[in-house]
Amino acid sequence: MWAGGRAQFQAANGKVLNLNDIWGEASVDYPEGIQATSTEPDGNVYIMPTTFQPNVFW
Repeated sequence: MWAGGRAQFQAANGKVLNLNDIWGEASVDYPEGIQATSTEPDGNVYIMPTTFQPNVFW
């Protein structure tokens, strides 16, 4: 499941606000790849990662 996909849907329908003001300061604590995946195609951030879970395919 991609949590950002659901957040993007909710944002498009006006159900959630972006976290851009919070993300500006907090983003320095995340690697660039996480920053990129937390940013939606519209350039806004609607979710902030709190944990990292590796997914491994054998």
